[in-house]
Amino acid sequence: MDSPQHEFKKAGLKRAAITGWLWNFLIQLTTLFFTALVFLITSRLLDPVSFGIVAFGAAAVALIASVMPTAFGEALVQREDLRDQHLNSVFWLCLGLAGAAYGLLMLAAPVIAAHQEVDLLVPILALLGSKLFFDAIGTVPNALLTRRMEFRALAIRSVLANMAGAAICLTLIWLGHPLWGLVMSQVTSPLVSMVIVVWVTRWRPSGGFARSAIRDLSHFGLSTLGGQVLNQSRISQLLFGLMLGPAALGLYFFARRLFGLLSDLTAGAFGAVSGVLFATLQSDPVRRKSAFTIASFASTALGFPVFGGLIVLAPAAVPLVFGPQWGEAVIMVQALSVTGLMASLGIIQGALIRYLGAAGWWFRYQLLTHVTGWGLIVVLAPFGAAVVVIALACRTVLLWPMTVRKSAQLLDLRFGEYLSSFAAPACATLMAMAWVLLLPALVPGAGPWGLLGAQIGSGAVVYVLTLALLARSQIAQARAFWRKRKEGQG
Repeated sequence: MDSPQHEFKKAGLKRAAITGWLWNFLIQLTTLFFTALVFLITSRLLDPVSFGIVAFGAAAVALIASVMPTAFGEALVQREDLRDQHLNSVFWLCLGLAGAAYGLLMLAAPVIAAHQEVDLLVPILALLGSKLFFDAIGTVPNALLTRRMEFRALAIRSVLANMAGAAICLTLIWLGHPLWGLVMSQVTSPLVSMVIVVWVTRWRPSGGFARSAIRDLSHFGLSTLGGQVLNQSRISQLLFGLMLGPAALGLYFFARRLFGLLSDLTAGAFGAVSGVLFATLQSDPVRRKSAFTIASFASTALGFPVFGGLIVLAPAAVPLVFGPQWGEAVIMVQALSVTGLMASLGIIQGALIRYLGAAGWWFRYQLLTHVTGWGLIVVLAPFGAAVVVIALACRTVLLWPMTVRKSAQLLDLRFGEYLSSFAAPACATLMAMAWVLLLPALVPGAGPWGLLGAQIGSGAVVYVLTLALLARSQIAQARAFWRKRKEGQG
């Protein structure tokens, strides 16, 4: 099987990276559309308590899923001399542990439901738990598509999967079952995604399980698994439910869901491509430094205005768009938007650190971040959910300089050079935020929907014009980069 370096040489590194980003952006855009449609409708029909029940069930399943070895899929992408034995072993390891985990979940479901005094949790957990099998079966095919940089196939997979999830959800809502629509949307999408990648790759296990193959993948795989446990376990969500009750969890889940949608659209569009790109530039310090600064500028240019705008618009926009029952979630949305600004940078930093051989450092940083977060939830729970979320946002800001320092060390990049990569998006965002706050005084008679539309539209214009003025050299570099790709000079 070709090494990742050989595959990039055939396709052209620059061309593959830009094409990959475009397909990933399409993935995030279509995912946002369908997920936002489901989110908007269910949030208007359900109250925070109902949201909290589904969120608790999803968090319980996520905790189990986080310890599954699906993270070894990334090890398949990262390994240079990949063999069939590696693919077969990862498949059987994932599938076997998924079956055992589902059995344990079904045994624990009645106990969990009794503890939360919500009988509906038993069937909810049974349905959501099926995702364990879908994720296990799709691990190897997804890794193969990512390794080959077949982003078009990945984009089609995500579009169809999200369409199916939205269709099932909206059908159940139309039939008068919005809660079950929310549940089934989270099951249908991974099922369809699994079916598509298995069909596209045509890959089937051709052998059995081999411990030696897992040992080959264990260094990168276990480091990635550690990060998966921290990032996907949703322990914070579980602690919210246990410490503050379903209503508070529903408000937090709403805010996290809105944050997640926008984060996926902005920073998430760069995650997969950046990781594979940095992996291929491990021995080319000059090109990886250039790739990092360009990626940081692009990610912040997209993410900063979205989350900066949400900070100033949330007090009026959240109750207006989603319903007055979510008014208490406004402060949480604003606090999480601050972390969204950090995520616009963190997604690139994380990919750089992990794929340049410092996956262990990245795991320790994530461990510190999550452990301090769990501690804040436990200690500050008596003061209310809003205080907890604000504290979590402050934690993110205070720990961010650690990743900046590590990234600079890996790239031999001066701090001033790093700041310059996103200085223009930051300044343009501040200008747009100031304009959005000023606009209501200029049009005092505007209705709420008209004012919101004017703020978004005019704020976007102010941002684009300011960015064009401040980042002319970076935009010109991006245009030249694109022209070379169009001319086939990858």
